[in-house]
Amino acid sequence: ATVSVLIQKAEAAIPDLATTLAGIEVDYADFILKNEGFKAQELLTGADGLEGALGAPSTSLEAVRNILDEIDKVLAPDLPEILDKEAKELHIKFGRAEARAQRMRKIIEKAREKAKDLAAKEERQQKQKQEFAKLQAHYENDGEDDEDDDDGGEWQS
Repeated sequence: ATVSVLIQKAEAAIPDLATTLAGIEVDYADFILKNEGFKAQELLTGADGLEGALGAPSTSLEAVRNILDEIDKVLAPDLPEILDKEAKELHIKFGRAEARAQRMRKIIEKAREKAKDLAAKEERQQKQKQEFAKLQAHYENDGEDDEDDDDGGEWQS
C-alpha cells in the first residue's frame, strides 16, 4: 500500500478511536474519578466492566499502531514533505489515544490491587465481628446463669 493510502486509513480510524475512548471515560467517570468508597466487589465489577469496554478499542489501537509502523517503514527521504508532516500528526493523535487507553488500564490495575486489599480488610472485619458476637453472646449467657448466692445481700464471713 502506498503511504497516502495508509495515512488515509489511519486518519479514518484515529478520530473514531479517540471518540470511543472518550465515551468510555464518560461511561465510567464515577469509577475512574471516584475510586474511593467502593467495596472490594464493586471495584472488581467496575474494573471488569472498564476492561471489557476497552476490548474493541485495544484491538483498534493495535491495528492503527500497525498502520503507523508500516507508514514509518515506507516513508523515505524523497517522499513529499506533506506526507511526512501528516504521518507525524497521526503519531501525535495516536499517542494521545494510546495514552488515554493506558491511563484507563492503569486505573483497572490499581482498582484490582485495591480490591484485593479491601477484600482482605473486609474479611478481617467480618471475623472480628463474628468473634465479638461470640464474646457478647457468651457474656450474655453467663449473666443469665448467675444467681444471687447470698441470703440478704450482706457480707458473710
